[in-house]
Amino acid sequence: METIVPSTGGRGPAARLVTRRGPATWPPPPARIEEEPGDLRVLDWPGYEDPELFAGYRARGGSPMIEESRDTEEAIRRLRRDRSIDLAHPEVGYVEPLVDLGLVRPFDPGLLENLGRVPPPLLERGRVEQALFHVPTDFGFVAPLVRTDRLEDATASYELLFDRRYRGRIAWFDTPWMLVIAGYVLGAEEPWDMTDRELAEATSFLADRIGLIAGFWSRHADLNEQMAADEVWVAYAWNVSFLDLRRAGVPVRFVTDPREGPIVWTEGFVLAADTRNYHHAHRFVDAWLAPATALALTGSTGMGHVSLEVDRERLAPEEIAVLRLDDAGVFADPAVHLDRAIPRRALYLEAWEAVRERRRLRDP
Repeated sequence: METIVPSTGGRGPAARLVTRRGPATWPPPPARIEEEPGDLRVLDWPGYEDPELFAGYRARGGSPMIEESRDTEEAIRRLRRDRSIDLAHPEVGYVEPLVDLGLVRPFDPGLLENLGRVPPPLLERGRVEQALFHVPTDFGFVAPLVRTDRLEDATASYELLFDRRYRGRIAWFDTPWMLVIAGYVLGAEEPWDMTDRELAEATSFLADRIGLIAGFWSRHADLNEQMAADEVWVAYAWNVSFLDLRRAGVPVRFVTDPREGPIVWTEGFVLAADTRNYHHAHRFVDAWLAPATALALTGSTGMGHVSLEVDRERLAPEEIAVLRLDDAGVFADPAVHLDRAIPRRALYLEAWEAVRERRRLRDP
């Protein structure tokens, strides 16, 4: 079927014609799981290879191959060139681009016994034209993580990531979401869909401030080492680094209450269009939705599980409070910025590449 999808989200001249794969173009799944090869391949984030996170799948004889993907843009590139991958674990904002590219197919809700544990508003965000393309599983913050013993002023703001006082002690994650953060700091009307002028301002702002950073991190374990070694004092971070460093005795604060409003990402699984393991993939995702996974995920990483079933025995009360792991209202809080689609994603990628090029020119 052909669908007109605006290329600019109403902020530019033309719309583009996108050919989306319809139901008749997806290979029919096997009638029974026994007819599948069972060599399930999953693209996932560093740290999510923990068997506890899909223990229910393993208990039924599954043995998935978990392959690390540094970020969602890399996952998209790999899905495009390798059609033997079965599942990926992106943010919900990437669902429409994945559908547009013909890289994913819908899930069958009838094969997901634990789907009822997902809050309906989150589930709706993963639908495209009524079909369920994204099953949400986990959530967390993108927020500044700071060494409280080193900062002169830990003002609750994303501006900490651009503070000239901490030149050489700042770390960014290598992601076009830095443009979104810059948009919030600069007061853009809609940072996920900036006008040409706003995007140019955000790009110039990042290009000017990139000289302040010690570098990019790509695995949270690397960031943890840098902060523990007193090499980095301020960083773009996720829940897991806050939890790891706090438990290691490093004095840190996770700024989940910035004055611009916190960014909360919601992730989940998408099913590759050409999967040969349709039933195995559903079993794997259903295991992720189970209460046992919620307990393992929150207890070991500090990431939130969409069921909000928090293991209070493994987390301190202040950790639960900072990460809002027992607060269903986090998804409806008007001050919270839930991740969403970037309509002009290609332009954001170009702008981010221009920022990265400025870094390369500074450090050949």
